[in-house]
Amino acid sequence: MALRDGLVGGLGLKTASALRAAGTRGGAPRIGFFRIYETHADEVVLGEDDRHLDFRVSVMRSVAGDSLTAVTVVHCHNLFGRNYIRLIAPFHRLVVRSALERAARSGWPTEVAA
Repeated sequence: MALRDGLVGGLGLKTASALRAAGTRGGAPRIGFFRIYETHADEVVLGEDDRHLDFRVSVMRSVAGDSLTAVTVVHCHNLFGRNYIRLIAPFHRLVVRSALERAARSGWPTEVAA
């Protein structure tokens, strides 16, 4: 993220540190630097909107509660957004896979109290 922030910060895009700071100023609730859009018993929808694209990630726990699935959706607003997502897509896949592996190592998903 530091590399990404260094590259895009000068282009006027939101950086991770700016998003974290926005969350501490009483904005929408966040997990890390992602805004929480929806929460359900077995799913959370996170994301962010920017001038070049809107991004959403759904993290779902299986019915059996023994696995996680992440699905991402990107809506590009312009040519910059389309080129940006083409450039970062391979890294995005690695980051999502790594995040899911870290969650699994930490014992997530756990049973949610009803």
